[in-house]
Amino acid sequence: MKEALQSSVGLGETPQELAEAIATVGERLVGHLDLKAAQRELRRAMSQVALNRTGGSRRAAAGLLGIDRRYVQRLIADFGQDRDEDLG
Repeated sequence: MKEALQSSVGLGETPQELAEAIATVGERLVGHLDLKAAQRELRRAMSQVALNRTGGSRRAAAGLLGIDRRYVQRLIADFGQDRDEDLG
């Protein structure tokens, strides 16, 4: 799903276009729409990109994402993320 999301989603797309791209990719990969799985993958991918862009700064990543720093810490714990980790 990671590669499909990365190739389908451009940086300049609107939230609606992003949602449609995610739904299309998810449906192609699993044969049906799975909102919870798509939301989980989106949280994981976006938090990892934010951490990579900020050199691992949780506070700066939270600012980019518009969420609390403590939630970024929770995402890191949930997904076992590190700034140098690949999106896979």
